[in-house]
Amino acid sequence: AMVLYVLISQFGLVVGNQIASAAAASGPAIYNYTWLVLMLPLGVIYFTVAVSMTAIGAGMTLAPVFYSLWLLGVVSVEHDVTIASGVLPPWLGAPLSFVIGVFLLFAVLHLAKGVAKVHGGLAKHLLVAVNSQERDRD
Repeated sequence: AMVLYVLISQFGLVVGNQIASAAAASGPAIYNYTWLVLMLPLGVIYFTVAVSMTAIGAGMTLAPVFYSLWLLGVVSVEHDVTIASGVLPPWLGAPLSFVIGVFLLFAVLHLAKGVAKVHGGLAKHLLVAVNSQERDRD
């Protein structure tokens, strides 16, 4: 659903920018400012996903470490500690949690890199002036 939203919005951006530049010289600037305001909700979604995945990944990565410290008596808590909510035995749940947590942390980095590339291309399209020969060729 998110990919479809992005594809539709990119198509709208290209068409709207072409219409705005054909209408007036200041048309693209006005359109670009409007576009940035409309991109705000997408930025909120990106931020929410990145922070949530980072927190979950860090928690899953550090949970086995703290569980091991609790078993050794280095860390004390007031209630019983379980890992993987009793679904898996601790000898399997702890390493699995660690691996999934590390995977999520790296996934967040790659997701951020991909988003940055897409938005870099979008910014280049919006901000770099195109001469008339290139515009006619497109």
